[in-house]
Amino acid sequence: MAPISVADLPTIVPIFPLAGVLLLPRAPLPLHIFEPRYRAMVRDAIAADGYIAMIQPSGEPGDDPMNQPIFRTACLGKIVGSNTLEDGRYNIVLRGVCRLSVTSELPLLEGYRRVEADYAPYRHDLDDTNPAAAVDRKALLASMKGFLARRNMQANWDDVLQASDEMVVNSLAVACPFGPQEKQALLEAEDLGARALLLQALCDMEAGTTANDNSPRALH
Repeated sequence: MAPISVADLPTIVPIFPLAGVLLLPRAPLPLHIFEPRYRAMVRDAIAADGYIAMIQPSGEPGDDPMNQPIFRTACLGKIVGSNTLEDGRYNIVLRGVCRLSVTSELPLLEGYRRVEADYAPYRHDLDDTNPAAAVDRKALLASMKGFLARRNMQANWDDVLQASDEMVVNSLAVACPFGPQEKQALLEAEDLGARALLLQALCDMEAGTTANDNSPRALH
């Protein structure tokens, strides 16, 4: 993707409220689109600039995301791959571009939600040439291996060893089955180093809850 600036990004963005799903800058996110309102959103995005923002509802699980309040921080994504199925559904791949702050919400358009976006607080997301914040990769992977083992999950560690620190941290943050509050905290982490520390803490925290009472613990 060619270098872009905040001025290149849309100020009005369609949003896809989806609990527990995380999009981060430069990380891919595959999505299967089947609801009519989101088919319309994807159709319109493809016909325009290809941008959709992923955001989490902040209401109770199970509530209709069209009527739920939303968190104020989202991540803009660019559709970099799409496949239209015969029945009108879509398979798409979003690539994270830049986080944003929601300044206001606009009326529905063909059933989907739109917001006005402010990218200024996260303009550093667009600069992938800056040196990454320090990541204790060894400690992070040790915590992650324990977390996955407790859940009987596997990872392709050969690919992990060859990936950059940013790719490792963001891919693990996206893929790990944390709850919406934890996912939102990972999204809002100040930088890569802070996200890595939080990711490690979440993995280690589950070890403690598993050992003590086998119940999940949310961030407060």
